[in-house]
Amino acid sequence: ILPFNFSDPRKIANTIMYVLEDAVPFNLEDMVVDHQILGNQSDKTMTLAVMTRKNFLSSFLGYLSMINIDPKLIDVDSLAFYNIASHVDSGENQVFGLVDIGHEKTSVCLVEGETLRMFRTINLGGKYITEFLARDLELSFKEAEQVKHSIGTVSWDENKQNVELKSKEHETAKRVGIAANGFAKELTRTLYAFKIWDKQPLSKIYLSGGTSRLEGIENYLQDQLGIPVVKNDLMSTNLSIDSNLQGYREILPQSVAIGLRAVTGAKRHSTINLRKGEFAYSQDYETLLRGCNIFFKWVSAGIGVLIFSYILQYILYTNQTSKIQKKFIDEYAKIDKSQVVKIKKMKNFANIRKYAINNLQHSVNDNQFAIDQFSKATSGSGALLALRDISKAIPPDVKVDVTLFDYQENPDLSGKIVLKGETDGYGLVSKIKESISQIQQIENVSEKSGSKPGSSGKVIEFTLDAEYLPEFLFKGGRANGK
Repeated sequence: ILPFNFSDPRKIANTIMYVLEDAVPFNLEDMVVDHQILGNQSDKTMTLAVMTRKNFLSSFLGYLSMINIDPKLIDVDSLAFYNIASHVDSGENQVFGLVDIGHEKTSVCLVEGETLRMFRTINLGGKYITEFLARDLELSFKEAEQVKHSIGTVSWDENKQNVELKSKEHETAKRVGIAANGFAKELTRTLYAFKIWDKQPLSKIYLSGGTSRLEGIENYLQDQLGIPVVKNDLMSTNLSIDSNLQGYREILPQSVAIGLRAVTGAKRHSTINLRKGEFAYSQDYETLLRGCNIFFKWVSAGIGVLIFSYILQYILYTNQTSKIQKKFIDEYAKIDKSQVVKIKKMKNFANIRKYAINNLQHSVNDNQFAIDQFSKATSGSGALLALRDISKAIPPDVKVDVTLFDYQENPDLSGKIVLKGETDGYGLVSKIKESISQIQQIENVSEKSGSKPGSSGKVIEFTLDAEYLPEFLFKGGRANGK
């Protein structure tokens, strides 16, 4: 972990190799190097640098290829525990340790708040305890492993003896405790070095790994280290873990940490990938390219169909548009024949349409003006007003032929109406009379009707007499007897 006085990621990437040349006893040309910015501390940008020998990485990938595995990324096992740090309830800004005691090694990862502070691999684990018991009890490795598993307990203090163990079993448990002292000392040295270097005490250690299944090992390490030690039980965190894995909770943290490396979206996780340079991950794209080739063939076929469809629609719509334009010109020519020659000289339909609409609008305006003038001039004509009111009153579905409409104006401007007509039956005559009688300005409606000679009774002639009060007289009070 290297401190830098600047925080620009590009600047750190360009500088880190020069810093490492003076910090490590290796020829960097023989190493694969990657780095990760961890965060800020005391105005410094803390950066983690990780490296491994190229020949080791080549051999490692070669063995994996024999079983058809080609990993996209290669991380460091101890560093992977950084991925589950955000799921441990450690308290704000507390330094805590994630310790995993495996079969051949012990992984140590120390974290403060959101920042990785240290990680280390100790090459001692459960195998060391088995080998110690084999030598101490003069057993084979397999027999010693069976003894360790059958006892399954660490004992180191007479005052804390497990009462459930028999005396012989207790002696074996004490031998397990003596054997565990080996990696306990290494762990003590690691934590002491961190304390001297960082001046920060650890608040707690979260223990995991297959060897952590030994009963009492967390108490043993707590006694040896002077730091609270608890089992790292991911089943009780915010991670969703199948309850069927309850029996594997001691060994879950390692696999979950590696799994989270590939899928995590957490802010606090490892981003180291040693597959760089000549060892960079390369995908076999043959299947993908074959699929893309088929896809693009279908896309090309689809585009071809769309182009053909567009051309066909263009021809059809162009033909329909031409017909509509021709019909427009023909209809306009019927309305205003004087403009036919001028329109035919125009080639652009937009200009023809604009010209025709303007001319029609002028004609409409002229006719409307004439209507307005006529209405104004005849607004006092009782005959026209009476004819208008009668036309509105007779229902549209009543067939009637008006043969005579006579209006005689009286000196007081009222009028007498005589309306003669023909219709298809006496019922329609009554309907016509009733409709006219409902007009407020008309009074004293009388009716005479009879069969038209020569029609065999199919045509009825009628005469309606009535008095009409123009609207200006009606509103003035004539209808009220004034």
